[in-house]
Amino acid sequence: MVKDEIIVKKYALALFNSIEQSSITSNVFAELNNLNSKIKQNKSVQKLLFNKYVPKKVKSVFFNTIFNEIKVSNLLKNFIMILIQRKRLYLLDKIEKCFKDMIDSHNGIIKLKIKLANELDQDSNDKIKEKLYKYLGYKKIKFDFIYDKSILGGMLIEKGSQMLDLSLLAKLKKIESIVKKI
Repeated sequence: MVKDEIIVKKYALALFNSIEQSSITSNVFAELNNLNSKIKQNKSVQKLLFNKYVPKKVKSVFFNTIFNEIKVSNLLKNFIMILIQRKRLYLLDKIEKCFKDMIDSHNGIIKLKIKLANELDQDSNDKIKEKLYKYLGYKKIKFDFIYDKSILGGMLIEKGSQMLDLSLLAKLKKIESIVKKI
């Protein structure tokens, strides 16, 4: 949902800006990730926290109990309480991902999704990485290899909203459109 994406970005940006402004040395992302993974471990906890009919007070008490078990900065505690008060807790997982992307971007790390038809061995993956490092000129790249047999062969490279389609499927479609014109 587009509205949720906008809301997620706003909350992630607010968390990111508050970390920059307050110069917190603790790793807030690690805390958020740890908290979110604890929630994901238990389906009944997820149902409780993400159910819109469960009162805010119950959710607040539950989180205060969790905060006593695991070490969490005051900034993150306050952030979670804001999510509870504004009934946005169901977006926590997406906010975590968006927040991580902002941290990576701030640190000069770009994220590339490489979609391949078949899984490659480590040597082939390393060759692809080496060529992309050389071609793009970035020093910090996070690679995400995805396998999708529908592209038939070759690869698709995505960086944000940009895409380079080097797949066999794309080439066949191009040939098909040329043949149809004849």
